[in-house]
This record gives sequence, C-alpha cells and structure tokens, in this order.
Amino acid sequence: MRQRTLPRSAAVCVLVAAAILSSACATGYNVRRISDRAYAPRPRDYKIALTENDFKEPYVEIAQVTTRYYEDRLVDQLGRVDLSRAARKLGGDAVIRIARNAILGQEAAYRPGALFHRGTQFVDKYSLTGIVVRFARDESQ
Repeated sequence: MRQRTLPRSAAVCVLVAAAILSSACATGYNVRRISDRAYAPRPRDYKIALTENDFKEPYVEIAQVTTRYYEDRLVDQLGRVDLSRAARKLGGDAVIRIARNAILGQEAAYRPGALFHRGTQFVDKYSLTGIVVRFARDESQ
C-alpha cells in the first residue's frame, strides 16, 4: 500500500500561511520584566490608567513596556492601546512615566498616483515606553 503525501508545493504553502498567521498575531509591544512575581491578567474591559507622571498611591512596578514604532499622527492613539493591552495582560492597574521615543526610519517612496518605486525616503517614527504598575491595595488579591 502506497502512502499519500502532500506535494512539496503544498507543504511550502502551509508553512507560508503559518508564518503569515503568526506575524498577524504579534503583540505590538516589547516587555522587559521588572518584578519576578506573575499576576493574573485583568479582564478585557478593565480600565487602565495612563499617565506621563507618577501616582502618589503606593504601587509595585511589574514591567517596562515599549510599543512598536508608528507614524507621528498615530503613535498616541495606537501606542496607548498597545500599552493598555500589555498592562491588562501583565495584571497591571496603570502605566506610568509614558515617554515618546523617536527613530529615523527608511521607507520606500512612491510618487502619488504612480505604481512604481521612486527611491527611499527617511521618516520619523515614534514609540511609547511606560512602566506597568499594580497598586499596593491589590496586593492582597
């Protein structure tokens, strides 16, 4: 009895599809743990406080989170969504000391209305960095 196997091209297609799906599920942020303690994730609708300053209320620092780079007009909106999502996943209550980080990136340039590549251009991109914290009042939970 002869075994049936997938053709090599089908196997390649499956691998490419898996790579695309895994990249689509990327988190959009980078986490550097500060605390060794793991907390239960917060519910999806949990309100995360976002601030550029500190809180006077006692807290425990969990991690430093940096978002991916966005264009200037999108970084505040999308970066704050990424910070909130990371804080919920890490079990935090707030993100403090939010700062903007700039990078000069290189992208392909296209002439408006044209379909061909015209060269490269340099663009400013920004990310947000903040510290995910959990308030000390929640430590008993």
